[in-house]
Amino acid sequence: MMMNKLPSNTPISNILEFLDSFPRWSARNRCLFAMRQVLRIKDISVLRVSDVINQDGTISECVISGIDGVHFELDLDLRSEIERYLRFLFSVRTSESLKQILESDTNIPLFATQKRACGFSPNTLAQHYSLTDRVIHRHFSTSTGNSVRSRHHNLLREQKSDLCI
Repeated sequence: MMMNKLPSNTPISNILEFLDSFPRWSARNRCLFAMRQVLRIKDISVLRVSDVINQDGTISECVISGIDGVHFELDLDLRSEIERYLRFLFSVRTSESLKQILESDTNIPLFATQKRACGFSPNTLAQHYSLTDRVIHRHFSTSTGNSVRSRHHNLLREQKSDLCI
């Protein structure tokens, strides 16, 4: 299974905070990054909301791949990231139950894109992870001359130029 190419000596919590600093798609990208620690890209791309939420409004403890039936356990940290993302996606307050999500259509892709209503394809998701990995590595690489603020602005500029390619 392809795992994230984490920068050395960088806690995942720091990476998730960094991904949260981007104004667009931050909740989705945090959840995608956390999911990649457990699931394969081909399994993430076919996930539906109904695959990760139980009938009582809780997050499932496991996911069974719709492609080949492989069973994946979701740890507590990943379940909390999924819950955080679903609250953002369906505009559910933290004081309210996720059970109200079940009243809407849950047979939609868990991770939507701007261009495709059916979500990411495995190839597009792999490209997305490649870009994310590159931005993460640039940010967490050891550079002694730059301040954190200037590195962040440079990364935003680089990310915009990468998106135009």
